[in-house]
Amino acid sequence: MGGGFLGFREKMRARFYEQVRPLERFLVGSGVDANIITFLGLIFSCVCGICFGGGHFFWAGLFLFLAGLCDALDGSVARGQGKDSKRGAFLDSTLDRLGEILIFVGLIYYFGERAEPWFLASLIVGLGCSMMVSYVRAKAEALGFSCKVGLFQRPERFVMLILGCILSLIPKIGLYLFQGLLVIMALLAVYTTIERMRYVLRVLKRGGLE
Repeated sequence: MGGGFLGFREKMRARFYEQVRPLERFLVGSGVDANIITFLGLIFSCVCGICFGGGHFFWAGLFLFLAGLCDALDGSVARGQGKDSKRGAFLDSTLDRLGEILIFVGLIYYFGERAEPWFLASLIVGLGCSMMVSYVRAKAEALGFSCKVGLFQRPERFVMLILGCILSLIPKIGLYLFQGLLVIMALLAVYTTIERMRYVLRVLKRGGLE
């Protein structure tokens, strides 16, 4: 089942990149600095968080899509221009985490007075474990090996949040569906954190050999 999902995910990613390839070529040819795309993604994430905080889920989903598009393009544009660097990679990773925090802060703000304490707790756990998923990978790379395993990574989180924004537009039940999806996201984030930790521990037990 896991293998089938991973295969499906890679196919979807390949199709997505096929669709954005013309935009990528345009940005590479126009000489737009990849760091500008990264900062633009942070701005979109910030606006998304503000929209979530105000309960404007349609606009939140739109700006979240734009933030994800920037996230998908900045690295490939830098490589296409021959300007990829450790500085750019650090900036990209750091601002991605900041953007994700802003998005979750907006959600927590909106549901703060509208939801049960257990639901708010699930949002906080989801945010924390989303950060942990990225941290475990970064720590593994600092130890000298890659850690790209994981069922529920950043692209999947963005897709599910956008889906939740769409579901929230359904009259009467939309908000409940969105809340249910957010709980599922939190559980998947916990699972992926554990999955990555187990992988890193197995690799370290073998002496750092993947």
